[in-house]
Amino acid sequence: RHVATSISFTLLSIHYEERMKAKPSTFHIGVAPTSRARCRKCKLQVQKGSVRIVTTAFVKHGHTARFTRCAACIDFKFASAIIGVYGVTARIPFTSDVDIERVKEVRATIAGIHNSY
Repeated sequence: RHVATSISFTLLSIHYEERMKAKPSTFHIGVAPTSRARCRKCKLQVQKGSVRIVTTAFVKHGHTARFTRCAACIDFKFASAIIGVYGVTARIPFTSDVDIERVKEVRATIAGIHNSY
């Protein structure tokens, strides 16, 4: 009986640990639908229609928080976090409302900043 209790406790512990593992944040390039969001770095409003990078952070099991950053505020730490998730800039997702040329510009900026250090 002790062995069965020990095994079931171990299985519960593994299940709990799997559920509680921190998921990495995800990122995508998009167009600001309104001017309500503020850039996480410079704190200025991200103007409606401008290109932005949205971070989706998994804060609790089943809960997320979204943070916006304007394309001008990409720094090495932020670029490294994005590259750490996607490996290469070509894999950074974007929404369908973003002009493909702007996507290429933002991806090139991220790659340039990341490779400059």
